[in-house]
Amino acid sequence: MGLYIMKHFLCLVIIAFWALSLQASTPKEIVVCSWNVQNFGVTDRMVDGKRVPKAMKPESEIESMLAILKRINPDILGVSEILQEPSSDLYLKLFRTKLKEAGLDYPYMTTVKGSDARIQNALFSRFPFASEEHLNTESFEVSMTDKKTKEVTKRQFKVGRGFINVVVQVTPTLQIRTMVAHLKSKRPYPELNDAATGEPGESFVRRNEALILKNAMNRYLTANPEIPLLAMGDFNDDGRSKAIQTIIGPKDATVRIFDLWLTDYFGDWWTHFYFPEKSYSRIDYIFVSQPLFSRFVKEKSFVYRPNQTDHAKYNSASSSDHRPLVAVFSVEDQASSEINVTP
Repeated sequence: MGLYIMKHFLCLVIIAFWALSLQASTPKEIVVCSWNVQNFGVTDRMVDGKRVPKAMKPESEIESMLAILKRINPDILGVSEILQEPSSDLYLKLFRTKLKEAGLDYPYMTTVKGSDARIQNALFSRFPFASEEHLNTESFEVSMTDKKTKEVTKRQFKVGRGFINVVVQVTPTLQIRTMVAHLKSKRPYPELNDAATGEPGESFVRRNEALILKNAMNRYLTANPEIPLLAMGDFNDDGRSKAIQTIIGPKDATVRIFDLWLTDYFGDWWTHFYFPEKSYSRIDYIFVSQPLFSRFVKEKSFVYRPNQTDHAKYNSASSSDHRPLVAVFSVEDQASSEINVTP
């Protein structure tokens, strides 16, 4: 009888240690980061104030980028502007290698390629993907004006960079649908026009790309409203634009999307510095659905800004024309959570 009791006790101890180790391995919070790292790879670029053709991103910029990411230490990292190499994912693999060398190991990675053969988005995660269903074949109709004949023709226009779309398995009970976007740049598109409204071509493309993304978000949220959704990236437009308003949608919508309204510690909203005009703007965003908004830890989330005493390598301007966005979310069982965020 005593032996039985001893064996039973040892079994209970083993189970207790197993439960504690499982609990210890499950994070209470996760850190999500979105960053346009500005042309990671070989391209024509400005180096030390001079234009250099087919140059790799300078090592000083890469060092700064890695130092900042190491400081942020994201669990899920969405990246825009990794350059494409025609025959392989050379720069994507190099980016991942650089992260690992800096102590940022992401076992799970995915990417998507759209009609733009120059750059791509990527997603790095410490958590596995339950599913992948990227969006890169969707198209919309545009009116093209021939510069010489002024003849207007219509054709289908595909999404430029595609949208990453995965379900991340954060814990055994929590999945987050994670999407990464990079909408059409602000570079003018004079040969494209919207005959009905006269909307500039580049704005027209962004709005239609945003509409494709929004329709997909609505589909997923309608089918599985309990799965939190996160969409992040470089949207290349301001908060009042048609593209961003398309993503957010009306406040009385059945399925709501929230802009996290991230700022740095000075309260500044800007995420992008445009050197030719010496202008600052907010064009990068993290959007979430209601189930994820209720997990948002606002006081730990921010637009990255270095401290005044930081070494130059911690200055995001040393590595990109964009600033990283960082959002922290609770992953604890909400039944026992005290988080209460009012939309």
